[in-house]
Amino acid sequence: MPTKLRSGFTTFRVALLLTVMAVGSLIYTATSGLAFAGPPLICHPFAIPNDAASLPWGNSGFAKNTKFNVKTQLVSSTLALLTDDTPILIRMETMRRAALYGDQNPTRAFELLAALEGRVLTATLENESKPLAWFDAGYFAQSLQQVGVMGRGQTQAGQASALTGYDWALKALELDPQNYELAFGVALTLNASHEYTAAAGYQEKQDACVRTALQGTETNKLLKKNIENHFNTSIAVLNMKLAVDR
Repeated sequence: MPTKLRSGFTTFRVALLLTVMAVGSLIYTATSGLAFAGPPLICHPFAIPNDAASLPWGNSGFAKNTKFNVKTQLVSSTLALLTDDTPILIRMETMRRAALYGDQNPTRAFELLAALEGRVLTATLENESKPLAWFDAGYFAQSLQQVGVMGRGQTQAGQASALTGYDWALKALELDPQNYELAFGVALTLNASHEYTAAAGYQEKQDACVRTALQGTETNKLLKKNIENHFNTSIAVLNMKLAVDR
């Protein structure tokens, strides 16, 4: 493809994705008692420390690093970053970037998803409690669904045919119920699951996750900032909303 044409096509894809995000923000506001500021896993970057180790990125939410080779680097780089010591918020931003890079190469996206699922399988076979493994697999699956990768390439290697990412994320929170950042991530995952939105108990589960996450905002300022950014309102308003909904 000629350079000029390829550049124009890339610009069109970005514009189209941003349009989908804008429409999506209306959908997420309409289908949830707690409205997010746009599709929660993809639309807005997560605030992380400037020196945090994550996938290379540009200067805005959708500005990929053009020097990053998705074909050769996406799987290995992402897995190397998602260690047991990586904080939840940094994991979430890393997987957001990985999903957006994966949109360029679904084969590599599904290979990464398969590798994350493999971590869950290994933990299960070894009878180990690994909440981060469950969270990563569920969160990334829902991120791929939200960015549109799950709807393409049904025969791509490593794709789970019936993976329900929110159940995997909920399992993570069952294993680590007082992890405030994890509760925030699970709340976003639940909101990303269109089929789960209509299921009985959805709103109660999401509200419970948000209530747990809010407990950490007094001491965790970065968590507070991310919650306010993604719900597009203050912690005080969220607390009042959740109190009314009880």
